[in-house]
Formats: sequence, C-alpha cells, structure tokens
Amino acid sequence: MNYFLTFVVGLIIGWIALKILIYYKVQKILGNIADAPLPQKKIVNINFVKMEHAILAYNRDTQQFLAQGNTRGEITALLQKRFPDTNFMANKQNLEEVGLK
Repeated sequence: MNYFLTFVVGLIIGWIALKILIYYKVQKILGNIADAPLPQKKIVNINFVKMEHAILAYNRDTQQFLAQGNTRGEITALLQKRFPDTNFMANKQNLEEVGLK
C-alpha cells in the first residue's frame, strides 16, 4: 500500500509540474510572437490606360509600366506574379473609365 500511495502522489506532483512547465513555455512562445514585427507590404497606386489591343497598368506616381492585359483578372495575376510583396491600389473612377469595374 505504501508503494501505491507513493506512486499516486508522484504522479500527481509530476502532472502538476508538467502543466506548469507547458504553461510557461506557451507564454514564452506567445510573447515572442507578439514581439515579432509584422511583415509590411509595399503599397503602390496604379493607373490604367486603355489602348486598342490591351489595358496598360502604370505606377501613378512614377509613371513606370507595370503590366498589360485584356481583363482585370489577367492584370491582377501578372501584378501578383511580378510583385509578390506589393499591394496595388486603383482609383475607382479610373477602373470604370477603362472598363475593369
């Protein structure tokens, strides 16, 4: 009976110690995640120009050519492929002018 009681007390103490250890490890990991900087995506304003054969996308600030396509989905896919860490903002009025709305 003495061995059984020692086993049960050891099991309970071990279980509590394991819970405390896991709690502090999780808190440490969550603290590291909270302190980590979030990745920042670059934001580029774009302007569209409609030509006879395609729609061209330009950087609104620098007038640099970015992509060309016939549909909004095609242009979006090309921009995401060429600039994966960049978000693009377009003017609603400009989208309606070129027929991409």
